[in-house]
Amino acid sequence: MEALILVGHGAGEDALKSYDKILDIVRKTVPDSYLIMLHGHPSIEDIAAEISAKGIKKAVLVPLLLAKGHHLEHNIVSPGSSIQLCLEKAGISVSAVDKGLLEYEEVIECIAGHIIKTHKRGM
Repeated sequence: MEALILVGHGAGEDALKSYDKILDIVRKTVPDSYLIMLHGHPSIEDIAAEISAKGIKKAVLVPLLLAKGHHLEHNIVSPGSSIQLCLEKAGISVSAVDKGLLEYEEVIECIAGHIIKTHKRGM
């Protein structure tokens, strides 16, 4: 088994509701999916314990960050990141997606489409 861990930045309760919506959709296809926040809860410590208790030995980190910046580089994909170290300490091997959401053409098209619709409604 392999866990899928979505990694959000964290920006309060309203943002967490949106992240939870994404998690709910992903879980319909990948039941062993989890969500952590770089700032706030749920934390990697909480999720590492839950994954380990289920006997899961592998995890993939998927950033929910727009661009490949500081947090993606240092907090998620770096082999020495606190997230990866916490998972490895729990006996879970880790890999990470090394892309921000804006590196996916489908995401760019979706955002641009939303901006255009919003602009047209304002006219």
